Amino acid sequence: MATKHQSNIYLYILSLLPIIIVTPARVGCGLIIILLLNLTMILGTTIRFFMNKIETGNTDRLILLSFMVFFTIIYKRLLVIFSPVLGIMLSFALFFVPLSSLCLDLLFGREKYDSPKVFGINMIYSGCYSLFLFLFYICRELLAFGSISIPVKSGIKAFRYFPWHSDFWATIPGGFILIAIVFVLVIFIDKRLDSIRSAKYK
Repeated sequence: MATKHQSNIYLYILSLLPIIIVTPARVGCGLIIILLLNLTMILGTTIRFFMNKIETGNTDRLILLSFMVFFTIIYKRLLVIFSPVLGIMLSFALFFVPLSSLCLDLLFGREKYDSPKVFGINMIYSGCYSLFLFLFYICRELLAFGSISIPVKSGIKAFRYFPWHSDFWATIPGGFILIAIVFVLVIFIDKRLDSIRSAKYK
């Protein structure tokens, strides 16, 4: 039976699933998403911190989501200015970031927002999710295209490393299978860590 800690890990991965699936299987696109995720978390934490000082009732999530969607619109406009190609490629995926940020549940319930320490706590979690996404995008692009890319003004610049690859991993079914593999690895590692901890305290 999964512990609360294990359930949280699985829920956090699932909350990132919409971002992973709708984003093109390119590291260059992933970096744009990761930057937005972290900026959104900073914005959301700041707004939540000040909202804690006033009574907003049950409208907290709606207010937060509204601010973050508005910020995402601005971010998208800046991205289009930097690279129209990237703006088109990620126009749909960008708006999953505010939703996933709320689903991560870092902005509610984890800590009381009456201390500036919450900024550090939330950004540590955000950094962990960013690392997970970054590694996932690297693995997916290597499997799908045999390359690693970076965002440039003209769109994506890819550096090919492996001749072997399969376009299947760039598809939605391929993304789901890769996520399933990640789940299996997380479960295996978590169980191994539990065994080590149990043996240590015996």
